[in-house]
Amino acid sequence: MILAPWQLVYVKVMVHGVCFMLILFDFMLGIFIVRSIEKYIVSIVLLLIVEKAFREMRGLGGVC
Repeated sequence: MILAPWQLVYVKVMVHGVCFMLILFDFMLGIFIVRSIEKYIVSIVLLLIVEKAFREMRGLGGVC
C-alpha cells in the first residue's frame, strides 16, 4: 500500500486531531489529571509509531 504525499499529510493531521480531542475531552470533563497525562503520553507514543511506519513505507514505496 503506497500513499501519496498529500494522503500522508491528511493522515498525520487526522492523528494529531484525534490526540488533541482526547486531551481536550479529558480536561473538559474534569477527569483526574493523572489520567490526562497518561492518555497524552499514550497518544504521543502512538503518534511516533505511526510516523515511523509512514517513514518506512515512504522509503520502501519510493514516494517523496
